[in-house]
Amino acid sequence: MIETKISSISSILDDENYLYIIKILDKCMTNFEQNLLFLKKYSSTNFDENYISAHIASIFNNLDKFKATNETLKRHGKVDVLISLNKNEDYIIECKNFCGLHDLDFVYKQLLSRVYYRYSCGSIVLLVNGKQPNTFKKILKEINNWVLVHKGEKIKIKNFKCNENFFVIKIKNPKTDFDMLINIACYDLEYNVNHAKKDKDIDDLYKEIEKNSKNFIGSLNNLSKKYNNKLLIEYIIDLQKEFNNITNLFNEYYSKNQKNNKKEKK
Repeated sequence: MIETKISSISSILDDENYLYIIKILDKCMTNFEQNLLFLKKYSSTNFDENYISAHIASIFNNLDKFKATNETLKRHGKVDVLISLNKNEDYIIECKNFCGLHDLDFVYKQLLSRVYYRYSCGSIVLLVNGKQPNTFKKILKEINNWVLVHKGEKIKIKNFKCNENFFVIKIKNPKTDFDMLINIACYDLEYNVNHAKKDKDIDDLYKEIEKNSKNFIGSLNNLSKKYNNKLLIEYIIDLQKEFNNITNLFNEYYSKNQKNNKKEKK
């Protein structure tokens, strides 16, 4: 939520800081849901919302453009991620595990409690971890229906092409009857048995690369011991085969890792 007296929603949409934040937020979480190691770690925390908010804060802090903190006290309660834009402006991001629309209602009310100005905006990050009764696509339909019920208007932003899981909506603040701009972003962060199997396959392949690389280095160290020209040529040919084998294994490892990271939406 940008806490400043902005005269119109259109001026928020033209604000470089606002555009920068939502682009980085979406990029950060899209990368997260495509990264097998991140998903594995998130799963090991029993899908802790604080882990996600800390991750988001660290991403923004690494950019050196804004100062971000997580679990920050802000007026009437805690804020999951608070980004300080300047002396007078803050942007708030709230994260919530999504099991049903009641979770969206809850975090929406949280965001409303932080609104004090005529025009404000903020982000809601909904986390889907696979424990939900519905598929990811059905969840997106539920969110669409929620927007309609709350008489929200979807907004298109120049130079920002977002996927169907990222909603930018103009909606009336029921407390003040003034317009707000809220981003609702939903991400599929499930880590399941299939992912664990793929993870093991990749780990085994990496171990094989590591083993063959050590053997190759050992063979290079023995190169000086081959004095006979004929033996030396044969030895070099064998070394080339070993090197090609390692290269092929690495290409296979890289390819599998890329494919596993491109997890399709359900």
